[in-house]
Amino acid sequence: MMLQVLETTKAQSSWSQKAEILACQTDDDGVYWHLGLMDTLADPNFVNAVEQLTSESITSNPFFEVSFLKASTENLCDEKIQFLFLSKQSGEHEELKLFTPVTLSSVGFWRYKVLKNWTTHYTPLGTPLISDNKNQETLKAFSECLQKTKHNTATAVVFDQIAKDNNFINGLYDSHQLADRLLLSVGIPRAGLKPVKNLDYIATHFSGKRKQRLRAARRELDKFGKVTFHNTDDSKEFKQSFNDFLLLEETSWKGLQKTALKSTPATEKFAKNAAFNAIQNKKCQIHELKLNGKTIASLIAFESKGYIYPWKIAFDESYSKYSIGNLLTTHATAEFAKSKSFKGLDSLAAEHNETTLRFWPDEKEFHTMTIGIGRNPTQSALAVTNAINRSRSFRKRIRTLVNKHNYLERLVSSLRM
Repeated sequence: MMLQVLETTKAQSSWSQKAEILACQTDDDGVYWHLGLMDTLADPNFVNAVEQLTSESITSNPFFEVSFLKASTENLCDEKIQFLFLSKQSGEHEELKLFTPVTLSSVGFWRYKVLKNWTTHYTPLGTPLISDNKNQETLKAFSECLQKTKHNTATAVVFDQIAKDNNFINGLYDSHQLADRLLLSVGIPRAGLKPVKNLDYIATHFSGKRKQRLRAARRELDKFGKVTFHNTDDSKEFKQSFNDFLLLEETSWKGLQKTALKSTPATEKFAKNAAFNAIQNKKCQIHELKLNGKTIASLIAFESKGYIYPWKIAFDESYSKYSIGNLLTTHATAEFAKSKSFKGLDSLAAEHNETTLRFWPDEKEFHTMTIGIGRNPTQSALAVTNAINRSRSFRKRIRTLVNKHNYLERLVSSLRM
């Protein structure tokens, strides 16, 4: 349902005319900004506009690129996905300036209805795509449109999994348009890596003892035969490398807990399509540790605009005491970091993951940003943000109790033995 009828539809692009328009802003020079929702990625003109925005975006998010989004939305989601956009119309030309997938979601114990950017366990990054061309102007227009936005159901627009030192958050704060309705949740730290001195990751971050332990693990592994590292970034080798990864993951503890990609046909299809599409565009790599030609550890990583996103790792648990996961992660990270185009790494890891911090010690804080809309935007932003913080605090306490219970169970079992 159209929430606002525009007088400028004759100059809108073909895809924009199909959208649900939430707000329209006019500049003094006759430029129109449209904030709207598209229901699908079926329109080829809209897809072309998103792909053009992806190529010129100042922000990095491989999970919001068209090929990945099609794979994820078609296989991972039962709820309705829409695509929030901001476009700039000047004369007969309309250009996409901001884009993110969203869902109509409920948050907190009181189930506040919000338009929330779509993130999942497999896509834990919510940064929207934003045009690098006059991005300050874009974010100012986005802020002004949000001030006018009304939705039949949602009381806020929520952006989950956003890094605090991000052009998006900083730009919205700098616009000074949303001061009364923009709030951030309590931050969650996440491991990452900044560019390293002399492009030498191991020399920069590893102590002598740690390097010695890795050398000892490698020597022990060498006793079983020829040990090699291999990087697959070619679509010709992709099928075999990806199938090797799936097999390793399925035969590990992830397979037992039904969290491996092969656990369901939908997740397997999603992963294959997403990774294959990315590797076709040189935006995915599979790093492997091989023993006598057989893959015993595998790591899949996505790349976007110089940023690396280690996505999944799996290894043969019969060799786990030889630190094969550590050896592979160290080797792959050293390869990432020595590239002159390397801008940083986001671990995509959960909160307080000590394992990832050992490899990627440059923590970033990630937040959920809430922007109130409608009749009472300030109260809405406060209510939703408080609800998010309370829900996270409750889940954290539950996790602590579960972990404590599991520890006590293991302790009792050991005493019985």
